Amino acid sequence: MGGGTEDGVDASDPDPGATTTAGLLLRRLVPMRSGRLGPRRLVPVRASSATETDAEADTGTGTDTGLDAGTEPVTARPDAGNGHAPAPAEDVFTPDDDVPDHWGPDDWGLDGLLVARVVAVASALVAVACGVLLPFAPVVQNHPEIRWPQDATRPQPTMLMLTAYQPESFSARFSCRAARAAGATPDGYVLTTMSPGSSDFDKKALTVRVRAGELTVRSAGQDIVAERLPPGDCSYEVDGTAARVAVSRDGVPLGQLTPRFGEADPDEVKNIPPDSQPAPKPISALPDIDALSSSLAALPGATPADLSVSVHPDDRYASSPTSFKSGLITATVLAVVLGGLATTVAIWLGRRRQRYRGATQDAAPDRAPPGEGSRWAPPEWAPAWWARIDAKVLAALGRFRPRLVDPVVILALLSWLYLAPLTDDDGYYSAMAADVPFAGYVPNYYQLYNQGFTPFSWPYYLLSWWQQEAGVSPVALRVPAVVCGIVTWLAIRVFVARCPGVTFPWRDHRWLASASRIVLAVAFLAWWLPYDVGTRPEPYTAVFAALALAVVAEGVERERMDLLALAVGLGGIGLMTAPTGFICLAPLLAAAPKAWRVIRARSSHWWEIPPRWLVVIAPGALGAVAGFADGTYGDFVRSQQIFAPIQRAQTWYLEFQRYASLLDETSRFGTYAKRTAVLLCLLALVWFLVTAVVARVRDLPVPQRLMLSGWTTVLAFVLLLPTPSKPSHHFGAIAGVGAPFLALVLVAGPGLVRASVRTVRAREGKVPVPAVLASAAAAVAVIALAGHGRNRWGFMWGLGIPSWLDYPSVKGFFFDQPVWWAVLLAVLALGVALVTTWRGRGWRPWSLMLAIPVLCTVALAASTGRMISDFALSAVHTTQTYSPAADAWQDPSASRCGAERAIDVLTPQRTPLLPLRPLPPPDDDGGDQDQAFPRDATLPTSPPPSDLPRGLPVWGSFRAPSEGRSPDARTGTFTSPWFRLPSGPTRDVALTTEVSGRLGQGNSLRLEYARGDGSGAPLGASTVRETSDGTDWRTVDMTKSQVLPPDATLVRLVATDTTTDVGGWLAFTAPLAQRWAPMTTVLPRDNTYTVAWENAFLFPCIHQPIQQNGITQTMDGFLGYGETEGSALADFTAKPDNGGIVGNAYREATVTELRTRLHDFPDVDDDVFLMLFDQPYPSGRYTLVPGSRVVSGAQP
Repeated sequence: MGGGTEDGVDASDPDPGATTTAGLLLRRLVPMRSGRLGPRRLVPVRASSATETDAEADTGTGTDTGLDAGTEPVTARPDAGNGHAPAPAEDVFTPDDDVPDHWGPDDWGLDGLLVARVVAVASALVAVACGVLLPFAPVVQNHPEIRWPQDATRPQPTMLMLTAYQPESFSARFSCRAARAAGATPDGYVLTTMSPGSSDFDKKALTVRVRAGELTVRSAGQDIVAERLPPGDCSYEVDGTAARVAVSRDGVPLGQLTPRFGEADPDEVKNIPPDSQPAPKPISALPDIDALSSSLAALPGATPADLSVSVHPDDRYASSPTSFKSGLITATVLAVVLGGLATTVAIWLGRRRQRYRGATQDAAPDRAPPGEGSRWAPPEWAPAWWARIDAKVLAALGRFRPRLVDPVVILALLSWLYLAPLTDDDGYYSAMAADVPFAGYVPNYYQLYNQGFTPFSWPYYLLSWWQQEAGVSPVALRVPAVVCGIVTWLAIRVFVARCPGVTFPWRDHRWLASASRIVLAVAFLAWWLPYDVGTRPEPYTAVFAALALAVVAEGVERERMDLLALAVGLGGIGLMTAPTGFICLAPLLAAAPKAWRVIRARSSHWWEIPPRWLVVIAPGALGAVAGFADGTYGDFVRSQQIFAPIQRAQTWYLEFQRYASLLDETSRFGTYAKRTAVLLCLLALVWFLVTAVVARVRDLPVPQRLMLSGWTTVLAFVLLLPTPSKPSHHFGAIAGVGAPFLALVLVAGPGLVRASVRTVRAREGKVPVPAVLASAAAAVAVIALAGHGRNRWGFMWGLGIPSWLDYPSVKGFFFDQPVWWAVLLAVLALGVALVTTWRGRGWRPWSLMLAIPVLCTVALAASTGRMISDFALSAVHTTQTYSPAADAWQDPSASRCGAERAIDVLTPQRTPLLPLRPLPPPDDDGGDQDQAFPRDATLPTSPPPSDLPRGLPVWGSFRAPSEGRSPDARTGTFTSPWFRLPSGPTRDVALTTEVSGRLGQGNSLRLEYARGDGSGAPLGASTVRETSDGTDWRTVDMTKSQVLPPDATLVRLVATDTTTDVGGWLAFTAPLAQRWAPMTTVLPRDNTYTVAWENAFLFPCIHQPIQQNGITQTMDGFLGYGETEGSALADFTAKPDNGGIVGNAYREATVTELRTRLHDFPDVDDDVFLMLFDQPYPSGRYTLVPGSRVVSGAQP
């Protein structure tokens, strides 16, 4: 390819790119240089004419269309045929005469081109200025007031669950008359902000209490005032803000309480990095408000001066734009749109002016004669405007041709609407979106005191709108993600299909183009399906990253500033999808050097560069609109202030945890399907970086789009570093740029390796064997590592899935065995050798290298195919029972209420089983003390619950302590008498017992079944699976995850105690019978229940609490995630210190615990723990007064 010129082209050949395919490829890949700035130009390849015709300019086959079958990159130089001056570049700043555009007074004039230029720059200035001001613009903030009591003569207590737990401010006023009246009651409370029975009453509540004539005011666990009530009339006031809580009498201050800091969380102390201090826990002086109550049942003749409370709940995130901010939003959007239109119009005017001058100088006809260099000529009868439109349509169709892979990919995405597994936060984000119409903003909902999500909120406004239009069924909620998937696919299809030298023009690269489509489809589905079909924000990030990549590639290749500006706008909007939105900047950063060269080449002076950059970056202001249209910078700052003391953000040096979770085979983050695309992409990045270095050293031309997508993918992984959490599901955001990179590197890689060898070896066919073998070994190892992830998906039960929790395999071929992949690679290499013997013999020595990308494609297809088949078989196997996939397929609108219909609840009514024979009376003090489990041998300080049926037998291994005798020393085995099972089907019967002490770790309970009189051999036995330890009495479902023998009529208990350490005793009652009932009949449809975020996606019919005006609707229960109360309450949802939605309701309520099971799969743990709440007071006995205020957007 060498030549005598610096461009590597023989100077004697005026058109070398038109003579050989190699020359054409080189000319496409390596821009030629000429003159001071060396702009890259695209001109039509024609033998008869050196000028551009009207038809070509309008159809997109000329200067501004990019690389296609009729264009090639050449240097801006005098035309070889007529010696005319070089044709200037055609963009917004193309000079309109034969001298550079100085942007000076000599060029001013009210022509259309100049007006378009001025409008473009002025609009860019407006957009940038408005975008910068937008986060700080004032807003109208919701500021309601709650007044209590409604009638001062009868102060009725009320539940008042504040979403933020503490008010923004409050004031309470009471008279000495009311205080004396309250002191005469048994409790003596003038006012409390929590019920006295709450677990946090002493530490969190505001209490005003009178005992023996002494008044005590206490807030947040500290006394503020303690004094004797003065005689006569007087008035007290208690006022609280974030700065202090103060008490005054008749206007005279008596005392105040200010915030303080507590000790750091011990768990956080253990996990902080070296030389770092943990964040101290702030303790506010404000009280928590769960309720408003008083011991006063009546106060005749009272007025608000005797008792009144005013509370301003913290609802600062609920805001609406002021007229000024609305004007900024409108101005930003209009400026971006107007600037984009002006830029495009300027390009069109510049092209038209250039065509006119070219026609004047060369006397060229308006239409090129058919067959003379033009691929298309309009009919003579067609008007000019119709010819241009027709040409545009034909040109667009020529750029993208639908192929078989397109409907295949779209059908796969549509099928995933029904078959998709749950993503990690489907329930969390769908609940957030459902509360948007009530809260007035996008709330965190489950935790963090319902803080706002600014600036990453617009995807959830979209999801909230879609919920209101289409419903809340899983199928409906997945539609936006599938739409994003289809758009992403179309964007990356065009991106890959228009890669010059690899897939474009497709007539010259048919095989590579076909292979790229197949590989791209496989890579895209392998990445999108496991990660991005749910309600998480990664699909939105991925689609905008893909669009930005495709558009910026076109902009760089066509040297079109309007396309570069459009790419910046797409990246700005994508930036505001989530913390992973930084990935949308990756294509822009990767293309920035080339964009700089384009802008620099267009500029005659340095001071012309800033306006051009301004026009390009101005659409990024759309990101400010997307992020702060319904929020402010102050909202963002306050969210971080709430977040920091509760959940320490994970910093960049903990990024390894993301990859550790991906490789954790015991976690839902490390399933095999999530591993495959990511790990192969990381391997491909290694190959790409090596190729880039070799290409740089050996001056090897590399397809520009491969370089762009490669550096974009590198930056995408790097830009995950700033994200505050490190789960593997964030990899789904890279699908839009990672899949096209995988396709291009797998398709173009072998050719680049071969070309690099040919540049240093004269003799063709010398294969770098060590490098190829190393690549093959790396591919086999990475694929096997990906296959070592289990078939485990988050918050699902694996119902009907053939290989649930197992390693993936096909007919005994396990995906994590390297030997099988090595054998497959050898077979593929042999097949490639046979094919290249018949066609393309020059590639035969490279058979192993060609087989490596084929192996990677097969691995991606095998992983995706196995995943799809698993969930399809799950739907088929459970058509008569239940699984999420089968339910979605049969009932896409969730009219049967999803998992709620498939789960049974153990009703609280307990019936003691009748003994087969009368039981002997309990042993008296003179009985056998060596019996393993005598009657009533329980811990004296923890007697059996009083609500148990009278006369229910109780056995235990506890022994009263005495000298030389431990209370835990009694061991042995005990068999109870036979008890009669209830009549009727045993499937709906559960056998329970009340247990105290230790169950497990050497102590056990076993059930034995029989029929008749029990004299025969037992029909079967089952060991109680639940384990627990504690002196409290708790209900244990002895038949959990088990089914009673259908013909059994008798049951007895066998207890064993083998432990003698402290607390090693066990006590239990005789068996009790409880009935299973469908959850749909147990939970009234009008009630409100919080469903744990882990599986809330599967319970679309349950009404969750509304959070509005800073108040959380009183809930009737909680469907926790876990098998025990402890595991269900361990989630942040139920923790008051985390601002959990259930925390204040749980601590106030009397709780009834109900067990659950999957009706058709009783041996599968359903991970649902139902708690019913009975609150101490009714709700709604207060007056809500709407209010608002205008605040600065910079104010937290």
